[in-house]
Amino acid sequence: MEAIIKKHYTFLARVSLATALITITTLCLVPTEQIPLSDWNDKAQHIIAFLILTFLIDASWPETELNWKKALALLGYGLMLEVLQGFTDYRELSGLDLIADAAGIGLYTVTSPLLKKIPVINWRWSQP
Repeated sequence: MEAIIKKHYTFLARVSLATALITITTLCLVPTEQIPLSDWNDKAQHIIAFLILTFLIDASWPETELNWKKALALLGYGLMLEVLQGFTDYRELSGLDLIADAAGIGLYTVTSPLLKKIPVINWRWSQP
């Protein structure tokens, strides 16, 4: 029974990760005036987005702990977004955004002991 639940949660995490990647990519490549909540602090948006992405990538492959490969994949994604923004006329490449992305990944690693206590998501760490 537990294996079935794990399988469903993993599937849900992977679908959520794909949805989040598509949504974030779209939001990063449209003009800023078309983005909801564009008046929020840009760096805070990056930190929150990458905190969530880090949880989703970690939950999508629960058989391995968060490691440098998962983190590097997310930083590569963040770099790709920045490069793509540099090719637009209405956005710009920002190294500070990439630092904020890394801060979101780091925030996940620091807060994961607290996240393990949240019943809705603690299944991620209950794997043997």
